[in-house]
Formats: sequence, structure tokens, C-alpha cells
Amino acid sequence: MSQSRIYQMNYRNPEPTKSTPMYQILYYDQDFRIGLHNMSDQNNDPKFHSHNYYEFELIVEGNGTNHVMSQTFDVKRGHFFFLSPSAFHRINAAPNSSMTIINFKLRDGFTDFLLHLFGSEYFAMIDLDDEITENIQHILSDALRNAEQMADHLRRIYMKNTVENILLIFAEHYYRTHQLSPELSEDNDYINAIILDIRQNFASPITLESISKKYGYSPNYISQMIKRTTSYTFKNYVTHLRMQAAYNMIMYHNIPYKQVALEVGYENYTSFLDIFIKKYGIPPSKLRESDPPPNPSFKQKK
Repeated sequence: MSQSRIYQMNYRNPEPTKSTPMYQILYYDQDFRIGLHNMSDQNNDPKFHSHNYYEFELIVEGNGTNHVMSQTFDVKRGHFFFLSPSAFHRINAAPNSSMTIINFKLRDGFTDFLLHLFGSEYFAMIDLDDEITENIQHILSDALRNAEQMADHLRRIYMKNTVENILLIFAEHYYRTHQLSPELSEDNDYINAIILDIRQNFASPITLESISKKYGYSPNYISQMIKRTTSYTFKNYVTHLRMQAAYNMIMYHNIPYKQVALEVGYENYTSFLDIFIKKYGIPPSKLRESDPPPNPSFKQKK
């Protein structure tokens, strides 16, 4: 897949002045931005810099160098970098060459997720083969195409889950390359597909049995793989995704609470209310006025 085939969403860009011929915004949200960075030796990074957000860079075309802290990497298609806010870096296309990068800029809404994956790492790099690189491009392109048809609040949740799934692919290969986790199964491509399926369909009546039947694995095996990949049981993972979605709808959109419950998969509002209070320590009606608001990922500590 050429970088020119990454799907371009056709909706009003909240940051129109940020898109340039060299940097094209594919998706923008208050917690993250996805962009396509077209570099040449005429517009390389002039100096080392860092950001106040986490950054992932996937090289999809061309070659060059990436200077991170005190290290220099020769980069090409398939090189995928994780950069923390503390990581000074500079990336340059090779002389008389160009380079295209899919760039993920992630803010506070991803902090807990990234800390869970990478802890205090300043940066990380992996070299993905062409099949995995193309698969990531397809995942992103398909997600952008699907998200274009969604209401704003659903689009935000859908795209965030898609980005998190791409980061799980990065983390899985990073752990395996650096032997930081137990030996991984040959079925990991299917596990990634299952995780993405759950992330994109958590609001439907999804069950472990239905996933098992769809992918041809035993419920016990899928449950173990989900637990190892996400640290959640299947049931708790679905609940976690539903509660995060509900949190975002209530915090950032004026949607009635009962409609929120329905949109994240609860027909019974009382059940939704009980689970929400158990996770966040307060009812939905108190969320916006809480100071500080509870962490969107974990139960509020009392």
C-alpha cells in the first residue's frame, strides 16, 4: 500500500492551519492526532527537539536517519519508533531522497495506556516486516473510512480504540524482539484481530462464546490471550472499554445519560449506573463537576 492510499477523511478539520503540503492531518482529536509527514532533504528537522506529548513514528516509504537522544538509527520502511515527552530527537530524510511517516501524537488520554505498555522507557524502536507494516496501514485506512460515517462522539471512541490496537501491535513486537515477555504464540496475528474486533464492537452484545465461534479458538484459549495482552479478563475488558466510552461521552458531549448507556451496550440503565459508580466512585451526573475528575481508565481511589 502506497502512502497515497491512506484514506483521507472528508470532514471539517478542527485545526485547518496545521495541515501543510509536508504534514497532512489524517485525524485530529483533543487526545491525539494522526498525520502523514512527507519529508525530503530540503525540509528535514533543523534541530533536536522534544514534545509535551508521546509520539509514534512509522516509516512507510523512503529512508533516512533518526537521531534519538545519543543514538542514531538508519531508518527505512517498517521502522516504528516510540518517543516519550522526554526524548529529544531529530529525523531526517537521506540526501537526494524523500521519506513518508505516519505520525501519532498522543496526549493525556493515552498516558495510563502507554505507561502500562512501556513504563518509564524514553524511547523504543522496532523493525517491522513489510506484511505487518502494510497491515497497520490497512487497519488505519479502513478505520478512517469507517469513522467518516460516524457521529462525532462515536468516531472519537472508535479511532482511539484503533490507535490503541496499533500500539498493542508495536508493544507485542517490541517485547518479543527484546525478550521482555514470555514466548509469543504463532497465533498472535489472530489475537490482534480479536482485540481489534472487541475494541470496535464492544457496544454490541459481544460474548466470549461468539468470539470463539467466529475465530475458531476455544473460549479458554482466547480468554488467556486477552488476559496476557491487555491484563483484563474478557468480561472486564469489554466493561473497561464501555466505561471509557461512557466517560468520554459524558465529559465531552451533551448526551442524555440513558442514551449513553444504550450507546455503550447497556439496555438496562440501572446496571449501567451500578457499574459506572463502581468504577469511578461517582454517578454520571457528578462527573463534570468533580474536581479533579476521576481517572478515565481506573476506579477512583477514595
